[in-house]
Amino acid sequence: MLSEALALHQNGQLDEARQRYEAVLAAQPEHPEALHLLGALNLQQGNAERAVELIEQAIALSPDNPVYYGNLANALHQTGEDETALQWLDTAVARFPGHAETHYNRGIVLASLKQAEAAVAAFREATRLAPKHAAAYYNLGNAHLHLAAFGEAADAYLMATQLRPKYVKAWYNLGKARREMSKDAAAVDAFSQAIVLDPAYAKAYYNRANALQSLKRHAEAVADYDRCIALQPNDDVALVNKGNALLSQHRFESAVDAYEQAISVKPDVAAYHNNKGNAYLGMRQTRRALDAYGRAIAVDPLEKDAHFNRAICHLLVGELEAGFEEYEWRWQTEDLAASAPNFEQPAWRGETSLAGKRLLLYCEQGLGDTIQFVRYARLASEQGAHVILVVQPPLLNLMRGLNGRGELIANGAPVPAFDYHCPLLSLPYAFKTGLATIPAGEPYIKADPALSAQWQKRLGQKSRPWVGLAWSGRPEHKNDENRSLRLEQLLNALPEGVEYICLQKELRERDRDTLAGRPDIRFFGDELRDFADTAALCEQLDLVVSVDTSVAHMAAALGKPTWVLLPFVPDWRWMLDRDDSPWYPSVKLFRQKQSGDWATLMPEVRSALQARFAPVAPRVSVPVNSAYALHCLYINLDAQQGRREALAANFARHAPKRWQLERIPAVDKRMLPENMAGGPLSDAAKACLLSHVAAVRRACELPGDVLILEDDAWFGANTGNIVSEIMPRLKDDVDLVFTDVCIPSPEQMLSLFQRYRKMLAEQRFSLLDLKKLAFAGTSAYIVRAQAKERLLALLSTPDALQLPYDLLLRQWIHDETLSGRVIFPFATSLSIHADTSNIQTDASAATEWCWNAFRRVVWCDAGHPDAEDPLASMHAIPAEYYDSAALAMGKILATSLSANFVHK
Repeated sequence: MLSEALALHQNGQLDEARQRYEAVLAAQPEHPEALHLLGALNLQQGNAERAVELIEQAIALSPDNPVYYGNLANALHQTGEDETALQWLDTAVARFPGHAETHYNRGIVLASLKQAEAAVAAFREATRLAPKHAAAYYNLGNAHLHLAAFGEAADAYLMATQLRPKYVKAWYNLGKARREMSKDAAAVDAFSQAIVLDPAYAKAYYNRANALQSLKRHAEAVADYDRCIALQPNDDVALVNKGNALLSQHRFESAVDAYEQAISVKPDVAAYHNNKGNAYLGMRQTRRALDAYGRAIAVDPLEKDAHFNRAICHLLVGELEAGFEEYEWRWQTEDLAASAPNFEQPAWRGETSLAGKRLLLYCEQGLGDTIQFVRYARLASEQGAHVILVVQPPLLNLMRGLNGRGELIANGAPVPAFDYHCPLLSLPYAFKTGLATIPAGEPYIKADPALSAQWQKRLGQKSRPWVGLAWSGRPEHKNDENRSLRLEQLLNALPEGVEYICLQKELRERDRDTLAGRPDIRFFGDELRDFADTAALCEQLDLVVSVDTSVAHMAAALGKPTWVLLPFVPDWRWMLDRDDSPWYPSVKLFRQKQSGDWATLMPEVRSALQARFAPVAPRVSVPVNSAYALHCLYINLDAQQGRREALAANFARHAPKRWQLERIPAVDKRMLPENMAGGPLSDAAKACLLSHVAAVRRACELPGDVLILEDDAWFGANTGNIVSEIMPRLKDDVDLVFTDVCIPSPEQMLSLFQRYRKMLAEQRFSLLDLKKLAFAGTSAYIVRAQAKERLLALLSTPDALQLPYDLLLRQWIHDETLSGRVIFPFATSLSIHADTSNIQTDASAATEWCWNAFRRVVWCDAGHPDAEDPLASMHAIPAEYYDSAALAMGKILATSLSANFVHK
């Protein structure tokens, strides 16, 4: 009958089996096997207490069966009597040391008692005695997992799956162990095996989604969260994590929906409201974000992340005082809690006087944060504090010249005695900083002069503008995915004709090959020992273009023109909806128009670079004055074709590159008969002039260049009207300069001076078949005493033009008794009149004279003060004069290839 009962038991017919066991015991009350099997059946049916009674009787009658001890321990474990179960199993191990299942059951009880190390030993012994015991390996993995021995746990789970390929829980826990080891791709494989075996395994979908999210496979993660939620519709944790994955994809509206579903399930979880605020912030809906953070704080006033994020939101919108006050919550966030200040001395937040006190200021976050906020050291010093400044070692040398610091110490080194302490990013709060009170005057960091000299020598002679580049920051930065670029993305923004210099000390692997293919980007690597070197290198540059990194802060603190490329939602310090920074006067901001969209921003940066350094090609390294003069000589020779060709050949021998000249069509003077007396321009004249300007700009592809009209467009005394009526019709980035014209008043001439000053300061101009640039004029108007006197008075004012190459001469040489004069209208100066008697008779003297004079002048012309048309007297100078001048210019071109101006 016992065998019949056991067969029914094994077949799942438990009630029938019970009747047979009880019948056996009615006939034989002390039958140990019947007692044990009936006890096991009661355990199976959930009656653990009855099972304990029956199996204890069985052991009392037959103490040499190890299986009895195992089932008794299981029954006691279910009744919560693990200590008693362990005593029975200890007895069993002593009696049956070679019985694997006893060691296994002992491991289960030890694990329940949180004795994980002992459980590991028990499961190991079980697997030694029974190498194919899959459950023992599985539970060995669980014990290792409890001890955070993730590698050992993974090995145990893997063995369990090899012994039992359809062991779903072993596959699932293998995925968990691999996740803890940061082996997310392998974890995905393990969770996937569990899902294949059990397609309704909601937790496996959830954990696979978490692993996919860590791998930045955000779309796949969202799909798995959806599968988990379909199986468990009220799984608020899965809903929130789905929202986080959507947030990573910049799908902010969908993220808000996911967070709202989670909130509908559990409305009193502050973190869910906080995450919803982050989604609104991603859409730059700052007021909704602030409302969500406020709701989180209403649910839990100590919700640190909501306080911190509300601070960021306030700062982004320029509400600095509220933002910096809330920003003090940062020390309770996960990122900074471990590094929170712990000094015996009191913290200082502006509430007490600093007079005569020693104030410790110390770095707390990134290098850029330190650079930005060390400016407050001066304010503390001005309040009477002796400042002790602690900075990161890479910044130590850079900060030696900082105004306001008393002592400078590397972070990690012992600090001297102090009275108060304050972290750098708490200083704006301590000084109650608002938008109007940001200390952003003069540059507060200076490059070391000796290092600057070394880097100037290291860079060599400048032949093109130098632009520094920094396209990526630290990979560990939590927002690096949004703020950093790949070099190949930035290349689309870099026009030719500029020499680019990498300001990054280190490169990511993805950028190395790209950089190797761009010899126009100079990389110095380990030569940049610290930020003092980087600052000295930066000091040599014309411009710095950077993403939001410490390099951008350093360049801006130096006062260097700095362009910062920002994501759609930037770091709080750059705020929103402005192209400048109240923290750094020299900064210009370029912002994404949509989240993650760098591609649209790059053409904007490229256009700005072209405008700043335009024109950028082709480039000719020729002194502007010398080449300019030789070109003018070339186009003003007399009509003898042979002489013109000879000079052209001479020019070609000495010029590095032959200019491609574009002539501006003449404006027929007959169109302007009424204008010769200085009357208003006719509509036909204005239309003609503007059409010619437009045609030349199209032909020469010179948007933003300076257009210069030669004497064929001579308007006589009407220059003032041209200036006033034509220039306003052109864009602001176009200067229209008229040559060989009569300027009726020095005031109008000075107006042109001032306009041309701006143009040259930006180093942007092209010469279009220029004969001369006669701002001072070549007619009687300018040499008459009254005009001369007024001109000199204007040039002596602070508004007078000051330019390089010694072009502005404040000397007026004029001898009314001379019958012949050579007039030298400088590109930026007044006319100089010199005696020409020797020039007409002595070619060698003319050569020497030109050698000295043409170093500075841009054109020579002969004129008589009383000539009706100053051009009529030009041919009075002998041809030998031009030959001599050409030879002189050839010598200058051959020996003075130094300036960096661009000519078409």
